Amino acid sequence: MAAPMFAFQNIFSVDRQFWFLLTSTLCTLFLLDGNCHQTVTGDGFFLCRKCGVEVGKSSDLLVLPTSNALGRRNDTLADKHNIYIQLLQNPHGIKFEVITTSTATVEKANDKYAADSWFPGYVWSLIFCPRCGAHLGWWFDAMTDSLEFKVTSFVGFILEKIIHEDEESNLIAVPKSYMS
Repeated sequence: MAAPMFAFQNIFSVDRQFWFLLTSTLCTLFLLDGNCHQTVTGDGFFLCRKCGVEVGKSSDLLVLPTSNALGRRNDTLADKHNIYIQLLQNPHGIKFEVITTSTATVEKANDKYAADSWFPGYVWSLIFCPRCGAHLGWWFDAMTDSLEFKVTSFVGFILEKIIHEDEESNLIAVPKSYMS
């Protein structure tokens, strides 16, 4: 009796992965035409990796592919499957893995720059942790009405500068003297 149920679960898993891949691919094609954006569902918060303050929500994740990315991949982050991650490079040759969200609780620099924007049609500003001041990524604001993504603003978090709250507990080490 256990074998048929196991087989059914594997078929369901493959079908679910197939449908996500199909819809992600179709959405990416529409995004390149500027017609849609995909929100990734999820719960929980992103934290500043340096001090632990909440800086964003998983439910605000967006898929916003740019042709300026060196690479892109879907990955698992804190049990949230298919998080869209892009590899971007600045003019100094520094590479960043970036995830995008619709908003964030961060300090935003006043200066806006159009030069070297990874997302055509958007100016960027640096963003910082509101508690410790660590650089966390960039805030992108639309310059014109002819937007690539039909989104007026969004945030690009540097993946290595944030952590999901579900992963935080894995970082706490228990001293051996407290272990039985």
